[in-house]
Amino acid sequence: MFDNTLFASLICSVALIANNAITNAADVHLLSYSAETIQQYINTAASGNVSSKCRDSLLKIEPFLSAYDTLPLQRRLFYASYATGNVKLAKGRDNDRWHFRFRECIIAAAEDTVIPSEHPMMFCTGHDSVSQMGVCLPTPCLNDHLHLLNEWKRTVKDGDDGNISAAYCTKSRQDKQWFQLYGTIAEMTTSFGIFGIVCLASVYHLLRGDQAKSKVMQIFLAFSALKTIETITTAPKNPSAAIRCMWGIRVITTLWVILGHAGVFLMDFMEEADQFKEDLINSFAYQPLTNGPISVDVFFVMGAVLCSYHWFRSIKKPGAIVPTWSSWRYWLGFYRHRALRLWPAYAYIIFLAIVRFSVMRYHENFPVWGPGDYGLMCSKHWWENILFINSFTDGHCLPWTWYIGTEFTFFAISPIFLLSLKWSPIFGIFLAVVTIAVSSISLAVKTLRYNFPPTLFLFLTPKRFNQDSMLHQTQIYVKPQYRIGSYLVGLITGYILSTYEESTEGEKQAKPSKRFVCIGWIVCAVTGLWPIYGTLPCLQGWNWPTYHIAFAALHRISFALSISWIIYACQRGLAGWLNNFLSMRIFLPLSAACYTLYLGHVFAIFAIYMSSSFPIPYEGFATLISYYWKHLLLCYFVAGALMLCIEMPAVQIVKILLGSMSEQLKAESKKRGTIAKRVDSSSSNGSLVRSDNIRRRLRPKSGRA
Repeated sequence: MFDNTLFASLICSVALIANNAITNAADVHLLSYSAETIQQYINTAASGNVSSKCRDSLLKIEPFLSAYDTLPLQRRLFYASYATGNVKLAKGRDNDRWHFRFRECIIAAAEDTVIPSEHPMMFCTGHDSVSQMGVCLPTPCLNDHLHLLNEWKRTVKDGDDGNISAAYCTKSRQDKQWFQLYGTIAEMTTSFGIFGIVCLASVYHLLRGDQAKSKVMQIFLAFSALKTIETITTAPKNPSAAIRCMWGIRVITTLWVILGHAGVFLMDFMEEADQFKEDLINSFAYQPLTNGPISVDVFFVMGAVLCSYHWFRSIKKPGAIVPTWSSWRYWLGFYRHRALRLWPAYAYIIFLAIVRFSVMRYHENFPVWGPGDYGLMCSKHWWENILFINSFTDGHCLPWTWYIGTEFTFFAISPIFLLSLKWSPIFGIFLAVVTIAVSSISLAVKTLRYNFPPTLFLFLTPKRFNQDSMLHQTQIYVKPQYRIGSYLVGLITGYILSTYEESTEGEKQAKPSKRFVCIGWIVCAVTGLWPIYGTLPCLQGWNWPTYHIAFAALHRISFALSISWIIYACQRGLAGWLNNFLSMRIFLPLSAACYTLYLGHVFAIFAIYMSSSFPIPYEGFATLISYYWKHLLLCYFVAGALMLCIEMPAVQIVKILLGSMSEQLKAESKKRGTIAKRVDSSSSNGSLVRSDNIRRRLRPKSGRA
């Protein structure tokens, strides 16, 4: 009898769960619920302890969704937005699914930029120690959202025994639209004013040239678009003054980064996102997209090569300043030059994120939702980005700019390695190798401790590993101590290139043997392809723990070595057609725009997706490609505007007001060279005088012959 009763209870429990909770086939990690369960919850909530405005709004939901002019899609999206999930994975594995639920609720409200909805909604999320819950509620229920979330918790019987004490709601419509905000109007007026100055300066430049005596006119002409275009399209006259293959490498890598981010953010708008993830990790051809995070190491290598290459070339010029550990004025100028190069466009995009981008859509929080909104985060954490410490503080403001902070950290400590290489190349390389080894071992230990996958997977983490991708990003991916290896490989490469050019200056450059070149390209191919395709054992679920840890510790160093060889081979004339392709002049202006392209590309990506129909249907990889070309067009438009109006004028103004570091060094070098010539001249004259005196003493007198 007891067994029959227990069996009957079990059947009833299973039936109740099946009736209440429905796992969407396209959303395998969050629980969805039937329309009947949700409507029952709404009716129960309306009869509970809520305000009269909230009660009336709750009771209007069913008539609104059943009205003849309400689209079936609105009704489906409203009920589909209700969900529960694992709270520990809400910001990691399930992040894009919560973003999708938020958008379902917002779209169900049927808002418009000009015409507000008669039934505005808000998406509220809250969590206890076990579960995160999300509900779509009428906006008048804002003051009752905690009570309603706890009522939902009781309805679905999920989570722990406690109550939800903190929650966050995002409304389908801003309290004030952007054209009603004085700050946004002032910012847009200023931006149009700067654009007007650019137009006027360009016309003046076209009619009267760019020669100006006063600093005021020089600053005015710094905004000339003609000057900017001339600057970014003119290659250095001295072939050795630039590493031309980097033009193409930088452009291709930036396009790779944009493709990766376009794929990641596409999942926020796609109902079949989990199918998209499965297709990516199971396809050999899609591994460059799956392992897209490795692309950032290309920037680390290039930045280090340029830093080292130009620094060693500059100190080897006749009469050049050769800094020491105590040359504090020199190193302050070294840092100042870099910071002033990065700040203008960087600060402006942060300002736009706070003042304009966060309010340009009719609903709150653009482009993301909740506490992670870029405008909200940048208003609190902007100073971390300006000081380039955002990689140490988890990068709350514009998360993708962690690279800028990390790269500046490497630049800040680069004098240690530059001076070490100058003092003793063997010691400098030894110091770099030891640092790389310590960094790699620390990375392996951290990966093992947290059970992280061998690399950060943007789309889907295999189940055997820690599923919290956000924890992986904040603990390892953005931290300088685990990324410095690639930068040090680049520093050594730049040193080798500068040393080679110095030793062969004025001589015919002897090329290495064919055997050396052949081995170099084979090693380059292996070390370059392994980091991209070497994660297949992990993605296929193979139990290779030693391999996974080794991959985590070494794959970035391997990729850095591959990129360094390509740069070295191109600069030495060993790359043939590859060097010709990467050094094409078309890449020069596109390469110059990469910094502003990187800064603003995420906003352009979201703008394209949010202007599309929702949800975006999944039709294989072609779905991403069909949007990618639109992203590129808008991204380059935004990058071009930032470069013409902010970045390049700021660079010119800094040169006018402070003088570029290179010009100061040239002046010092010229001064030292002049002094050296005078000393040599004086020494030569003195020698001639002494020689004449000696000859006169030895010459017999004519009268005593």
